[in-house]
Amino acid sequence: MTDNKKIIRGAGGPPSPPPPRQPTRTPDTLHSKQFATFLDLISEGEIEGSASASKEGITDKTSTAYTNAYLKDVFLNDTPILKATATSASPETTDFNYQDVTFNSRFGTSNQTKIDGIESSSSITPVGVTVTAATPVTRQITNTNVDRVKVSITFPQIQKATDEGDLLGSTVQYKISVQYNSGGFTDLHTDTVTGRTADQYQKDFSVLITGAFPVDIRVSRITADSTSSSLIDSFQWTSLSEIVDDASTYANSAYNSIRLDSQQFSSIPRRKFRIRGIKVRIPGAGASSSGTPTVDNATGRIVYPSGYIFNGVMGSAVYTNCPAMVLLDLLTNTRYGFGDHITDSNLDLFSFVTASKYANTLVDDGFGSTEARFSCNVNIQSSN
Repeated sequence: MTDNKKIIRGAGGPPSPPPPRQPTRTPDTLHSKQFATFLDLISEGEIEGSASASKEGITDKTSTAYTNAYLKDVFLNDTPILKATATSASPETTDFNYQDVTFNSRFGTSNQTKIDGIESSSSITPVGVTVTAATPVTRQITNTNVDRVKVSITFPQIQKATDEGDLLGSTVQYKISVQYNSGGFTDLHTDTVTGRTADQYQKDFSVLITGAFPVDIRVSRITADSTSSSLIDSFQWTSLSEIVDDASTYANSAYNSIRLDSQQFSSIPRRKFRIRGIKVRIPGAGASSSGTPTVDNATGRIVYPSGYIFNGVMGSAVYTNCPAMVLLDLLTNTRYGFGDHITDSNLDLFSFVTASKYANTLVDDGFGSTEARFSCNVNIQSSN
């Protein structure tokens, strides 16, 4: 006898509806930036400058390569702005440990020029006008003492709502133009803002005044205005700052300026500089055509020609870490030394040169190479 047992299972009713679609929200990617500018006094007197640039043999201090090499010697919170392995002539973006850094340097010469962009005083004028595609906004500057202006643009929000409840971003393009003495407008900045933010987003633009007054500044919207309440992307020209820059050149003082994006730091960063310091005199061309001393760029050591005969004539000031020449400079310099009381005629220069030759003689460094017998690398910050 066979007992067949069959189990029949089933489900009744219509299939369940799919779950409701969840609205999407584009991430808030727009954040206002603030920048801080620092002036750092490096030294009294003319310095050689960047240690890395000197070692790399870069002599043109106005070149981009020199500035990049110097950034290897600028440390923010003990981290160099540019990695030591970077190619100074053309570094990659990934070689920079910090972004949006503007760096300028002066080397302490008597005829050096000022660093542009260092604010001395500022007068802020509210504008508070929404800029539309049909109606650009223009403001005039008549104060002939103004060196540059800062244009502040503010977006209350940038976002687009869809019928499905999504919140998306948008793109707005605008430009800033300048006109000198009614001579016609020239476009200076064309900016495109892309993203979403539900909060206020602000950008500042600096305009350097380079022509005749009166000066007209104009802000124009390039992107068409929104005609839907679901798209919010209007912006205002909120304020105009008339800035008078610091005109001081700080002659005979070496100093640097650094402009930083404050978003990268939670507090004012510590700033350190690796430099080759004050230039000092070294012995000049020797007697009886015995040659002229030079300085090894890699080490700062004075290289004396074989058979060099000092004739009492000192040469021009260069960088060296020779202790005898550093001491001679401190004794005879009239700005930071005893030069008002001691001159070359009061000293035995021949003894200084003898000491210098001894100090710069190559000796075993203990690691299979050679180095100068003595060198002097000091940072004197007090008269005591």
